[in-house]
Amino acid sequence: MPSRRPTPPTDPKVFGPAIAKLSFQGVLGTVEFNQFGDLKNPKTTLFKVENGGWVPVKTFGS
Repeated sequence: MPSRRPTPPTDPKVFGPAIAKLSFQGVLGTVEFNQFGDLKNPKTTLFKVENGGWVPVKTFGS
């Protein structure tokens, strides 16, 4: 039987501080999290279908 790696912790007391230290460049810019694991500057884009394709209408967030 193959060896199994331990499951990463999911306890918010362990996970929260660890994710709050993350910062990396994503497709839409810098991705960072607060102490609760929420995105610091979330972005959402509203799309519409036009001529059979998705067209961005507006991006919300900074």
